[in-house]
Amino acid sequence: MRYILCALTMTLIGVTSLIAQPIAPTRLIGKTYYERQSLGTLGRLTALDQFGGANFCWTSSSTAGTPRHTFYNYVAQDGTPLADTTGVPLDVETSGAYANLCLFPDGNCVAVFHGGAMGSTHSFIYNGVLIGYGAFQTFEIPNDPQAGVLISPHVAAQANAAFVAATGMGASGFTGMYFSRLPFSNGFTFNTWTLVDTPKVIAQELTVSPVSNRAALIWPHLIGEAPEYPDIQVDNDIYLVISEDGTTWNFNSPLNITDFVGGEPPHSDSVRAYNDVSAIFDYDGHLHVAYVVVGFWFEGGEVMTTWGSMIYHWDEFNDTHTIITGNIYAEGNPGYANESIYCLPNLGIDPVTGNLYCTWVGFPDPADTADNGYLNGEIFAAGSADGGITWGTPVNLTNTSTPGASAGNCLSENFSSLAPVVNDTLHVLYEEDKYAGQADFAVPSTVTQNPLRYMRIPASMVPPGGSSVSEAGNHLPQTFPLAQNYPNPFNPSTNIEFSLSEPAHVSLTIFNINGREVALLVDESMPQGSHSVRWNAQNLPSGIYFYRLSAGGFSQTRKMLLLK
Repeated sequence: MRYILCALTMTLIGVTSLIAQPIAPTRLIGKTYYERQSLGTLGRLTALDQFGGANFCWTSSSTAGTPRHTFYNYVAQDGTPLADTTGVPLDVETSGAYANLCLFPDGNCVAVFHGGAMGSTHSFIYNGVLIGYGAFQTFEIPNDPQAGVLISPHVAAQANAAFVAATGMGASGFTGMYFSRLPFSNGFTFNTWTLVDTPKVIAQELTVSPVSNRAALIWPHLIGEAPEYPDIQVDNDIYLVISEDGTTWNFNSPLNITDFVGGEPPHSDSVRAYNDVSAIFDYDGHLHVAYVVVGFWFEGGEVMTTWGSMIYHWDEFNDTHTIITGNIYAEGNPGYANESIYCLPNLGIDPVTGNLYCTWVGFPDPADTADNGYLNGEIFAAGSADGGITWGTPVNLTNTSTPGASAGNCLSENFSSLAPVVNDTLHVLYEEDKYAGQADFAVPSTVTQNPLRYMRIPASMVPPGGSSVSEAGNHLPQTFPLAQNYPNPFNPSTNIEFSLSEPAHVSLTIFNINGREVALLVDESMPQGSHSVRWNAQNLPSGIYFYRLSAGGFSQTRKMLLLK
């Protein structure tokens, strides 16, 4: 297993407002005086629609010490922004914080956050009504009497419902992690909150499959191996529940994918999960989870911990844990010699190649601190071409070392979010903290206005590890060749041709850019020979689509463009 971090230096494309040495141009899409974008698991702050447009949300305050608000922006595929460098506020009449978003299958955005004064705080859910215009309907989700107020909501959505998981907060602290399924038909309908677990961290995550009705809820569950430390936050397993139809959820029998006490993942005797998880379904319908572990072991009857951390990956198909990045484990020594910090993983996947990608925030250089002593962050990425079994060498996307920098001159990247769909390009949002560490609003000199930056990184700049499933498909023996559709671009019909050297059961499926199945053209046994299928996309919008041929144990995917 490789743990080497590679900081690449590359020539930049000439554009305005470039920062230091990122490996790709960036665009300013917003600003904030409020630095923190999450209380635990970051979730999704960006998502890509079927037109190639990127949706963003974040927590902001317009001046130092003012109330927090949730802001939204949109950048079209051609680079045109909705609101230039500012974004638009979603919560005009209330405060709002710790936003998350997802997309309905039709491309409309769904955003959640909690807002209002403490004691009257609620979670809110907004659904977009015009793609890319920032037009939303508002729905206030009622609190639960047993839960107290519901904060830090996370969201995922299918065609007819949204799933929300939030943390209950009472007078004495956390009351538990709660779940609700909100049916959708021209607006949301609230049913009830269900208590799922009583974790010690705010770290729930939701995701839905692009190719089926499967949905999943993932969270850190307190192991409790050290009861003398009732408030410890780093003694966790990773639990999850998968709903096969998006409607039925069995929270009484969660799956423990880590089982550290039982020795499942690497170094189980001396690490535990903390409060960062990310999850995504691949285009075969299998779940992937990235999670952060920190040092945790017993020495002389005492619990020992370290903030040095690693990021692990688990995949449902192989039930295997691998290390994406980090190496805090010193062989034969549970004392940990390396306290480099890696956190806030975000998973994405390329619908065509099937390659899996992960971005995260890293603090790899103990000498790179601001003049206040806090570490400066960088944004990293790595890829896997074999479903997460093997990961490529991490790539530093930002390269902005600023040791000794004063307030306003620091370049500390944090709170990065990767769009789930990687369409040959990683779409990343991050905050550029102009003074590392958490600002103290009582000390004005520590408070800075921080840019929110959007970066498009060609996937070729993040070489994946492992053997490519896509490459195997593109180098098939001349058995099931899949031709490029013609005409391409097309409006509204196109031809798709393939040939079989032997009889086989064939499926030919069309997906949009978000990986949602929009048409099943063939699902039957077919004879040897050449075949042609005509597809009419009259009822679908312009955009990029993918067609996948599966036959005889092989599959291949190609891309096409509908222009109306």
